[in-house]
Amino acid sequence: MLSQFKMSFAEIKQSLLEFDNSLTSEHLMSLKYMFPLSDQEKKAFKEYEGPIEDLATPEQFYKELLSVPRLEQKINFFLFKKQFEEHIEALNQTASILSLASNELQNSAQFAKLLKWIYTIGSYLNRDTRLSEAAGFSLESLPKIIETKTGQANVTFIDFLVSKVVASTPEIVHFEEELPNLDLASKVSLETLGNHKKETENEINELRKEIFIYEQSPLLFSKEDRFLAIMKPFLSSAEATFDLTATAIANSISSFNRVVEYFGDDSKTTTPASFFQNVVLFANAFRRAHHNHMDKLKKIERLRELKNATNGKVESPLAQKALTPNPKLLRRHTIVIDKRAYHSDNENEENLQPSPFPSPSPSNQIPLTNQ
Repeated sequence: MLSQFKMSFAEIKQSLLEFDNSLTSEHLMSLKYMFPLSDQEKKAFKEYEGPIEDLATPEQFYKELLSVPRLEQKINFFLFKKQFEEHIEALNQTASILSLASNELQNSAQFAKLLKWIYTIGSYLNRDTRLSEAAGFSLESLPKIIETKTGQANVTFIDFLVSKVVASTPEIVHFEEELPNLDLASKVSLETLGNHKKETENEINELRKEIFIYEQSPLLFSKEDRFLAIMKPFLSSAEATFDLTATAIANSISSFNRVVEYFGDDSKTTTPASFFQNVVLFANAFRRAHHNHMDKLKKIERLRELKNATNGKVESPLAQKALTPNPKLLRRHTIVIDKRAYHSDNENEENLQPSPFPSPSPSNQIPLTNQ
C-alpha cells in the first residue's frame, strides 16, 4: 500500500501539515485505512529513540507520521475537504432530479389525458360491477393494467388503449417526452438521500469542534501546521453551501410529497422508487404497444397498396389470403375484456359500444378505486 505514494515519508508528513494538493483523495483514503493504531502502538512509536534505519519500512512510516499532531483528525478532515464539492454536487443532483420529475408528472397535460383514457375505458369495462362507480384509480394500478388480458388472443388492454389513442388523440402518444426525469427519479432513495445529508452535516459539526480545539490550544501546534488557516475559511464556505443544499433537498421532498398526494397516494408511505417506477413501467409498455400497433398499420397499408396495384387480382392462394383485410383490424376495433367486447365502428369514433357479452368477472376487472 505504501508503494502508491511517490513521495518520501517526510514529504507526506509535510503535506498533511500544510494541507497542500500533493495528496490525492485516494492517498488520503489509504492513510485513513492505515490508521488509527491502538494507544499502545502509538506510544511505542512515539517513545522509540533508536536509529530510524533499524526500523522496517512500515515502522519508519508510522514513526514519521505519528509526529503530526492530531494525525487521524487531520486525515479525516483533509479527505472531507477534498470530497466536499463532489458530495454536495451529488446531493444537489439527486434533489434536482426528484424535483424535476415530480413537477413534470404533476404538470404533464399529455399524461393527464392518457389517464383520462384509462379511466374512461376502465369505467366502461367495469360497468355493472362493484367498481362501476369508482372515482378513479391509483398509479400503482398501471402495472396491473399492463397485464390485463382480453378475450382475444394476443390482445391486451394496453393494445386497445393504444389503438384508441392513435385514432383519436395521437398528440399524446409520446407523452413520456414530457417526463424525461422519471426513470432517474425512480432510482432515488429518500433514506439514502437523508443519510448522506446527515453525514455531511455531521462532518461539518465535527470540523467546527476541531477548529475550536485549535483556537483554544495554539501552543500545541507548530507554525508550519496550517490546519486552522486552511480549514476555518473552508468551514464558513461549507456551511453556506450546505445550507443551500439542505434547502434544495427539503424543497425536492416537498415537491415529491405534493405529487404523491395529487395522485391520491399516501406521502408518508410512498417512495420515489415505487411511485415513479409504476409510470416508467407503463410508459415502456405503452411505447412497445404503440410500436407494434404502427407496424400492423403499415403492413395493412402495404397490403392495400399491393392489392390496388394488382387491381384486386392475386393468383397465389397464399397471397390472396395475405391480401384479404382482417376485419378486426380494418373494419372495426373489437376488444374483449372480462368476457365483454367493446367495438368502434371506425378509427375516429370515441364512444365505446358494449357487445351482448356477459358482465366482467370480479377476478379480472380494471383496477379502479372508489377512493
